[in-house]
Amino acid sequence: MSRDERGSGTILALGVAMVLLGAGAIGVLWAGISVGSHRAASAAEMVGLSAAQALQSGDDPCEAARRIATNHRVELKRCESKVKPSR
Repeated sequence: MSRDERGSGTILALGVAMVLLGAGAIGVLWAGISVGSHRAASAAEMVGLSAAQALQSGDDPCEAARRIATNHRVELKRCESKVKPSR
């Protein structure tokens, strides 16, 4: 009894292609999540540093934080300053 193996190479090639496409899709998603995470962390650092600098200068730190957050297209949920600006 002889088995007909015509088309088995095509099926194997399709399987390999699907695995490679899946790995590529996962890589793209991973990169998008990573970029978003780094962008959010950078924006948070910039907001905090600008608030600290404004406080040192005697300006309103919450206003500076809001301005920088808006510029970086992130949402500032809450800002509390225990020290009142000197102006």
